[in-house]
Amino acid sequence: PIYRPNESFSIADMSNLTFSEPHYHPENEIYFILQGNGLVVVGGQEIPVQRGSMVVIPSNIAHFTIPE
Repeated sequence: PIYRPNESFSIADMSNLTFSEPHYHPENEIYFILQGNGLVVVGGQEIPVQRGSMVVIPSNIAHFTIPE
């Protein structure tokens, strides 16, 4: 996984991606899904998401997304 410090807030359009690169950072992170669906993989656990889903990712845990 890639270490990405200082990435505390972002809005990402992932509709053209196959998956995001696994990464981690020292901050907790919250994903709120605005549209679409897919999987968020957090520390090896696959979490199905859809519009309105929220996922809290603990600090220093590798995670990535797989849009559908």
